[in-house]
Order: sequence, then C-alpha cells, then structure tokens
Amino acid sequence: MTDGVLVPIDPVMPHKAEDAAERLLDQLRLGDHNGLSGLYDLYWRLVYSIAYRILKDSGEAEDMVQEVFLRVFKGAGTKVSGKGNVRRWIITIVYNCSLDRWRHLSLRKFYKCDPIDTVPDSETSVYMDYSELLAIKQRLSSALALLSAPQQQTLRLYFSEGYSLHEIADSMHDSFGNVRNHFYRGLAKLRSLIANEDSLESVRIEDA
Repeated sequence: MTDGVLVPIDPVMPHKAEDAAERLLDQLRLGDHNGLSGLYDLYWRLVYSIAYRILKDSGEAEDMVQEVFLRVFKGAGTKVSGKGNVRRWIITIVYNCSLDRWRHLSLRKFYKCDPIDTVPDSETSVYMDYSELLAIKQRLSSALALLSAPQQQTLRLYFSEGYSLHEIADSMHDSFGNVRNHFYRGLAKLRSLIANEDSLESVRIEDA
C-alpha cells in the first residue's frame, strides 16, 4: 500500500459500488458477516485515504480502518435502508472518528509540527485545522450554492465523497493544476461565506 494514495477511480464504478453496498449492508443486518467483508473490500482504501489525510500516520490510519468497520458492524442495524447512501455514511464515520483521534493525538503532542497543517501530499497550499475541516464539511450545502460550478464539484467530491484532488482531476477530465485552483479558491470563498452568516442565511431563505 502507498501511504495515503488511492488507485484512480472509474467514474462509472461508484454507482455500481453503491448498489452492491446496499445489498451487502442488508446482508450484514441479517447477521451475515460476509456483508461486512464485502463492505470492507469495497471501501477500505477510501477509509484509509481519508484517515491518513487527517492523521498523517500510516499506523494510525490502519488502526482507524479497523475502528471504522467495527462501527459499521455495530451500527448496521441503525442505518435505515435507502436513506442516504452507504458510502456517505461510512465517510461520515471515518471523518468523525479520525477527527476525534487527531484531537486526542494533538493534545498529547504526537505531531512534531504545528497542529495547523497543510492538506497532505502537496495537494494544496491551504492551511487547515481539521476541526475547521469538519465545520466546513457540515456547512457545504448552504454555502456551495454561491460558488462556481467547478468549485462546487471539486469541493463536493473532496469533502463529501472522499476523493483526492488527483482522482477529481481524472474524473473531471481536467488538469491537476486547474482542480487544485478550484479547490483553493472555493475553500477560500467558503471560509469567507461561513464567517458571514448573513450570506448563508439569504441562501437558506431563497431555498425555502
């Protein structure tokens, strides 16, 4: 395994994978542990990539993969069939667990660098505290409407679907430099919008 790197994703595959994931989750609900094995095979690389992006340590990311799928096993019965997709549910688990672990490690001086760090793999030069990452992720639906279409797509794929910028560039048939620019400018605008509650409130009223 290459630390924090996923094999490029075929843009058609997520839809097929999601159908398979729903069937596997149904199996798991019925007590068939093959359902968990199938979900692991589908999503462990994605879970590892997100965990490594946040935790910046291969051992911690590998431990997080085990923690996430343990939670999938325990929470399968509470995930309502057909309500939201399985991939997004698993992504939410890995973000929440990884951020909790990152805070725990940061408080214990696990990281030699400042806890405010860059998104790994030189994907961008944007500085980000990962507590801010979660806040941004939770506010995307309101603020994204005010971004350009390429910025919206890039940030949705990055934060909601867990793709790396290289994978996004492949799926959008665009250069890494352009996608990196969409991410950088979109994230900067999101920060500005999130700081300006009036702008977001106007979007909510118009959408109501």
